[in-house]
Amino acid sequence: MGNIRNDRRTTRWPNGVVPYSIDAAISQIGRQQIITAMAHWSNVAPVRFVEHTDENDVLIFNVSNDECFSAVGRVGGRQWVGCEFPITPVVPEGAWLAFERQGDTQVDCVFVGTDGAVYAMWTVAPGVWSSPVALTPPDVAPPGAPVALHHQVDANQLNAVFVDRNGVVNVMWVIGGGAWQGPAGLTPSDTAPPGAPVTLHHQVDANQLDAVFVDRHGVVNVMWVIGGGAWQGPAGLTPPDTAPPGAPVALHHQSGSNQLDAVFVDRNGVVSVMWVIGGGTWQGPVGLTPPNTAPPGAPVALHYQVDANQLDAVFVDGNGVVNVMWVIGGGAWQGPVGLTPPNTAPPGAPVALHHQGGPNQLDAFFVDGNGVVNVMWVVGAGAWQGPAGLTPPNAAPAGSPVGIAAHDGDLLEAVVVPANNVPLTVSVRGLQAWSVVSQIGSGFGTQAIIHELGHALGLFHEHQRPDRNSFVTYNGANVRAGKEHNFVIPPEAQPLGRYDYTSVMHYSPGAFSAPNMGPTLVPPAGGVTGNEVPGAEDAQVLGYVYGRVSAPGARLDAAFQGSDQQLTVAFTDVFGGISVMWVIGDRPWEPPVQIALPPNTAPQGASVALHHQGGINQLDAIFVDGNGVVNVMWVVGGGAWQGPVGLTPPDTAPPGAPVALHHQVDTHQLDAVFVDRNGVVNVMWVTGGGAWQGPAGLTPPDTAPPGAPVSLHYQGGTNQLDAVFVDRNGAVNVMWVVGGGAWQGPAGLTPRDTAPPGAPVALHHQVDADQLDAVFVDRNGVVSVMWVIGGGAWQGPAGLTPANTAPPGAPVTLHHQGGPNQLDAVFVDRNGVVNVMWVIGAGAWQGPAGLTPANTAPPGTPVALHYQGSANQLDALFVDGNGVVKVMWVHGGGAWQGPVAIS
Repeated sequence: MGNIRNDRRTTRWPNGVVPYSIDAAISQIGRQQIITAMAHWSNVAPVRFVEHTDENDVLIFNVSNDECFSAVGRVGGRQWVGCEFPITPVVPEGAWLAFERQGDTQVDCVFVGTDGAVYAMWTVAPGVWSSPVALTPPDVAPPGAPVALHHQVDANQLNAVFVDRNGVVNVMWVIGGGAWQGPAGLTPSDTAPPGAPVTLHHQVDANQLDAVFVDRHGVVNVMWVIGGGAWQGPAGLTPPDTAPPGAPVALHHQSGSNQLDAVFVDRNGVVSVMWVIGGGTWQGPVGLTPPNTAPPGAPVALHYQVDANQLDAVFVDGNGVVNVMWVIGGGAWQGPVGLTPPNTAPPGAPVALHHQGGPNQLDAFFVDGNGVVNVMWVVGAGAWQGPAGLTPPNAAPAGSPVGIAAHDGDLLEAVVVPANNVPLTVSVRGLQAWSVVSQIGSGFGTQAIIHELGHALGLFHEHQRPDRNSFVTYNGANVRAGKEHNFVIPPEAQPLGRYDYTSVMHYSPGAFSAPNMGPTLVPPAGGVTGNEVPGAEDAQVLGYVYGRVSAPGARLDAAFQGSDQQLTVAFTDVFGGISVMWVIGDRPWEPPVQIALPPNTAPQGASVALHHQGGINQLDAIFVDGNGVVNVMWVVGGGAWQGPVGLTPPDTAPPGAPVALHHQVDTHQLDAVFVDRNGVVNVMWVTGGGAWQGPAGLTPPDTAPPGAPVSLHYQGGTNQLDAVFVDRNGAVNVMWVVGGGAWQGPAGLTPRDTAPPGAPVALHHQVDADQLDAVFVDRNGVVSVMWVIGGGAWQGPAGLTPANTAPPGAPVTLHHQGGPNQLDAVFVDRNGVVNVMWVIGAGAWQGPAGLTPANTAPPGTPVALHYQGSANQLDALFVDGNGVVKVMWVHGGGAWQGPVAIS
């Protein structure tokens, strides 16, 4: 689920408040994306971003020099977050962008920049788009002129064809992962209007590549190259004035690869088709529509609807209606059929077609009159749907072209160029929802900023977890030089919960892959990595970093570890793992560390019991996991926790059931007592450093509610151990064992319905070992006490408070305050107030006294009590309504202080 710092006490932002500043050089859209990214985190986790005033520590968003970056956690002082590449906005507003694969994993984008140079930018499988690189000198072609991309024979050579500013048809090419070559002029000057579009397509198979364009006389022309040979032509296919000079021509196979169609709108507004079969001669043109169907020279988009049996032609007519025509197999063209109301798009606006999520859905993209990128779609042979807007208004000039980039993993990007000359993209993976708008080629996208903010807030990459090699294959040889640090496992990394492939902190497979190399990270077959926004598990992880570590009102246990200088607290965290936190002497509390990872470790908020095994040097933690298995973990001295180790078969006890721990006679035998899923009270035991034994049933079935808590304590000295619980009829019961003998009981101590069935009972000596007190909340919400002196009979119960003081059956915790002369009882009342009651010596109980405001914790929340360091300071620990661990404390006989958040 996450990968966090193990030193986060000093590296998280105090109280989750993050001051920030945005560099003045960042564009307005960049500023809005920063604000949006911050909201994605603050809406799901306990963090808050505030504009910087005079704080010493501040996040500063600035323009990076290479890649998006951020330190992990708070480092102090001015802390930089870089999320924008240092590129000059070189893409003309509304420019044509051509996308095609170069090799197996690289997608190239080629365009003519604002200075008339041909540029290329690229991304790998997919990763971060590179900065644009000029392939030619300036003034080679008109700014924004279309460039056609296509493989010449196979994927090893990619050609780029365009018409320069002198009307010369030019070709550039790149072989494998090498450098682009050219441009080489293929025709005389004035062959075509400067910047006229050229369309590329294989004629029959991959051995012949055709280039089709309309020259300056309105003649449809074809050029071709066979295999790796020289380009031939141009050859005129029509009379002059067939189409407006420079009109676009769409090329696509009709019903297989043996017939290539060329579709265009002639000078009379007639949608026309030409075709060539096999290696024969071109035929046509044949008009398919009446005159004035579309503006003369309007672009037409061609694509198979589902498979090669139906070819669709989509265009915007003179009334701004998006139209479709189609041909099935070798039959006659049908249509056009209007798909939208008039004025949906500017007349003659270009439409881009591409399959989404596989061949069963075809999408059509265009920019409407308000500058909104729209999508329409058809599933299978069904009816066209939409249009649906994908961007805000003014994302691009009205009627400007939409470029489509298809990546591995069914990721589709629709790209346009707004007025700031930096392309905008919206993307979709498979048939999921479309993403938010982000910039391409600048690094400044909402997704990138969300990711970098995750770092700044304290999260490492998910794929930098110490256990990552168990979940993904890391191909270090494929990593781009200088980017290896993004994959190194940091020594301070602490994995949290299960591995989360869909974390926003996980790279995609091709991230930072070297050109024409394979993926850097390979998930299991069919797996997808990364995300665009924080998922539920990302939110839980960041919540854990900033204190929301367990279920609201969860049970804690506390014990000294190794010596009385270290107090350790254990609990089941929000992930179902086991976490511990600790304090040494009077130092600050260390934040939680997960010592047992899910899945199925334990249910959220499940009880974890702590007790020493043998002497103080070994501390055991016992819990019932999600499969009903009783588990043990242990730590020796100040070492590392070990386990968990299952001690019983599955379904022994209800998942998360509490287990009580206590030495039976002396420190040589440790007993663990719990109620199994059949309502039987069971005991397990370990002698010295040996193996755990049991469980052994001590009672008939249905003695107590399954999973009911049992309390253990010595009665009258260390020779008799008592076990007290409330049975299924609401009677308080006691069982006991003397020395190393057999357990006896249970014996009912109260009438039925004294307390809710399974209610917890707290046990503790009142002053010394001679009197043992049992405190519980009865079915009327009255805090009640029972007691036994020496080996005598139990007395009570006696009510200590009015009715409705606490929720019926709420837990009460007992501990001496400042020495053995004062016994405190702490509980959370029905208003969420932490209360204390106390008795001095053999006197009368006093209180309750409220220690906190209302709603400090959920009503009936359990409170753990333990000395910190010595008997002079008593700590009370609980989990509040937000899942935050808090501590209160009292020195000697003084006043209680707190609560203070410590997780």
